[in-house]
Amino acid sequence: MTSASMAADRERFFARLQELGIASTTMEHEPMFTVEQSGALRETLPGARTKNLFLTDKDGRVALVVAKDDTRVDLKLVASRLGFGRLSFGNAELLAKLPASRLARSPRLR
Repeated sequence: MTSASMAADRERFFARLQELGIASTTMEHEPMFTVEQSGALRETLPGARTKNLFLTDKDGRVALVVAKDDTRVDLKLVASRLGFGRLSFGNAELLAKLPASRLARSPRLR
C-alpha cells in the first residue's frame, strides 16, 4: 500500500464518519506496539486507552478485537462468540497478506 492510497483511505474513513454524524478528533503520535509503550501518552491524550488484538484460528479466519487497555480478553469466549476455533495471535506476515481494504471495512460503518 502506498502512502497516497493510505491517505485516500483515511480521507474516505473520516468522510464516512462525518456522513454518519459521528464526531471525531484525531491526535497524531508515533506508532505504539504495546500497551506499555502507550503509557507515555496517558498525560497528553484524553480519552480511553485501547489495545488491538489481531487474532487467527487454524482455518485462517482472522479477527481484530479492540478492547480497553486494562481489559482481560478471554480468547476462548471470543472464539466461541465468533464461531471460530482456538484463537492465537496473528503475525505480521499474515497481517501483510490481508488486503488493506478488507481491514478498513467495518460492518458498523457501512
